[in-house]
Amino acid sequence: APADTIIAVMVGDSAASSITVGNQIALPIVVDMTQAAGLDIASLQVKVTWNASIVTYVSVTPGTFGSLTLNETDVATGTFLANLFNGTGTKESFRAVLLTFSGTSAGAAAVEVEVTTAGNELGQSLLDKVTTRKHDVTVSN
Repeated sequence: APADTIIAVMVGDSAASSITVGNQIALPIVVDMTQAAGLDIASLQVKVTWNASIVTYVSVTPGTFGSLTLNETDVATGTFLANLFNGTGTKESFRAVLLTFSGTSAGAAAVEVEVTTAGNELGQSLLDKVTTRKHDVTVSN
């Protein structure tokens, strides 16, 4: 694959948003394959983190990619884990999950994603092709 081959895993459709205390925001984890030069992704594990004193986790909605295994054990302290698998893989962009948060107190919180596993249908790692983008949420009173 070319050197500029990128699988971009992003929190949100944009890089920033604003909400008020008590209101909710839904942020998709987007896997953008448009620069992936025909690579095929079949497995993905993500860790999403945020400042739990600014925004509170509300819920998750599965996306459009294969089977989903969730770990919501530590959402109260600002960590969410998801493991996705699709036996045939895809070369298309997709939403992995949709996370809903609520504004808890005024301030700024970065919702960040870390990709811990990414592979093709042959089990080969694609981690060296992955870039990530956080989403900055500003909560106001």
